[in-house]
Formats: sequence, structure tokens, C-alpha cells
Amino acid sequence: MAKKFLRNVLAEGPSVYHVFRYDLTFRHERNKRECLALAKMIDAGRAKDWRFVLELACRRLAGVHAADYNDDWSVADSLEGVANKQSFLPERLMQRTVKNLLRVRSLHNVASRAPRQPAAGRAADRRRAADASARSPTPVKGASFSSTNRKVSFGGKTGGSSKE
Repeated sequence: MAKKFLRNVLAEGPSVYHVFRYDLTFRHERNKRECLALAKMIDAGRAKDWRFVLELACRRLAGVHAADYNDDWSVADSLEGVANKQSFLPERLMQRTVKNLLRVRSLHNVASRAPRQPAAGRAADRRRAADASARSPTPVKGASFSSTNRKVSFGGKTGGSSKE
């Protein structure tokens, strides 16, 4: 099947990627993205560049997972852009940039899902904390303190030292 498929596709253009990118239309953007990623891998495989095939497949897998988690396809696009060498930035710098982008988006998503407390509630919490710290400490139940001999008793057990 692959041989006939490639023969039919390559009759339409110079590469599988070119045909799927410029000659076909898609009803859904996600399907187009998947087809273009697979077309790049097929073209790299036809050139017997197996390292690049593996690189493309791994980047796509990571990108789709990140896009699903963050509900944002620009993450997958960024990961693929590194593999395409579409930037003049060194690859290590680009990788760090993409990694930081993922971290920031992940934190933003977590923060946006956290329940928000109304401003009035936060002010009341601050007042309660201030009031609690202003009060004297609450004695421990069952404890007694004698100032004359400096001994502390907890339920009949005595600790501390006698007069110093």
C-alpha cells in the first residue's frame, strides 16, 4: 500500500509534505497538523534520514501531549519549529525557550483553575490573623505553672528546674 500511496502523492508534487501542505484542503486544523507532521516523517524516511525521522516523531508526540494538556497548539508548533530550523537561534537556546514557555503556560493553567477568594474574604482573613497574634497564648489543657519554684506540670508530671 505504501508504495502505491507514495507514487500517487508524488505524482502531484515534489514531496509528500508539499502535496499535503499546498495541494490538499482539510476540514479540521488538527487533522492538517497531524498529516503535515506525518508527511515530514515520510519525506525524511524516503531520504533515509532515520535520526531525523525519530526526532520528528518524538517532537510531535511531545507536542501533541503538551498541546492537549495546555489546550494550546502553539506549544506543538514551537517544538516542531525547532526541528525545522526555521529560526536563526541556536537550537539549545530555542529548546530552553520552548521549555520555559511550557512551564509558564502550565503554571498559568494551574493558577486559572484555582478557586479565587473574594477580596472581602481575604481582608477578613488578615484581620483574624492579626487578632489571633495580638491575644496571649492559650494555655495547654491540664498544664499549670508555678512562678515560685519555676516548675511546669503536665497532668501530674513535672518538668523544668527548681529555683535557679
